[in-house]
Amino acid sequence: MIILEIRIQYVSQEDRDSIIAQHSDKILLAEENLIDGNYLIFGDEPRPVQKVYTQVDEEEFNKIQFENEVNKQAIAELTLLISMGGM
Repeated sequence: MIILEIRIQYVSQEDRDSIIAQHSDKILLAEENLIDGNYLIFGDEPRPVQKVYTQVDEEEFNKIQFENEVNKQAIAELTLLISMGGM
């Protein structure tokens, strides 16, 4: 199945509104606000939803959760250090 999408760049809110009005026969699939510009992505059909199922045992989950908390703390400490001009 081929899904055709149209990606259109816009520069202002008025431009965005105009593009949406011009493509009212399409479905707005996504809006991207990137460094190189803002884009609206239209298509004839919604994007298929991709489901991902995973199963992790409790010990592995707890290990990942602990590592995540350690990383959050490290990020917070580095952010504070940088904001104080310490790096």
